[in-house]
Amino acid sequence: ALLKQMPVGVLRTLMGQASFQLMVATAQSVSGERLEAERIVAAVQEKAKADPLTLGAQQQMELAGLLLSMGRSVEAESYYRSAARIDAGNVIAWEGLLGVLLQTSRDEAAYEALRAIPAKTYEEGLARPNFLRSAALLQSKFGRPEKAEELLARLLKSDIPAPERSSALLMMASTLLAKGDAVQADEMASRLVESDPLNSDAW
Repeated sequence: ALLKQMPVGVLRTLMGQASFQLMVATAQSVSGERLEAERIVAAVQEKAKADPLTLGAQQQMELAGLLLSMGRSVEAESYYRSAARIDAGNVIAWEGLLGVLLQTSRDEAAYEALRAIPAKTYEEGLARPNFLRSAALLQSKFGRPEKAEELLARLLKSDIPAPERSSALLMMASTLLAKGDAVQADEMASRLVESDPLNSDAW
């Protein structure tokens, strides 16, 4: 509605800026106007192809998030990866890249990305639940249960919603079992049953 109130000249000028286009596309997507959002996204992508400097790391992440919400995970990955390359200290870009790679079952690529994260950025990521979850899952998948346990312990100390806590407890139980610590794994599973008795995986 606000766009319709803007003078034509002002709107034309703003729509020439990728950051504004992405903001509009996000609003259109949220309001259910997917076709219009996709049209704007396509325009931004074409502009970026013609001039790679059109999109900074922040815009690349915004575009990746939009593409991911549209089910276009392969394209989203490329923009998250590009954002991380432009700004290696951007923990959100790395978090997005890990998430989309895991979502598309590209575990080896995700583990390679995890190992490529600069140490300082990795440390910043440990304060972010989604980053912690992805890192713990990858450490567990690639034979480092001790490291996974450490990351999950951090995750369980953070303020996360009940469903995510249940998932983390289940991951911790599996990790402890992989370490051969059946007693603690059983204790963790019992905690999960107490907190979420309808969770069939815990039983």
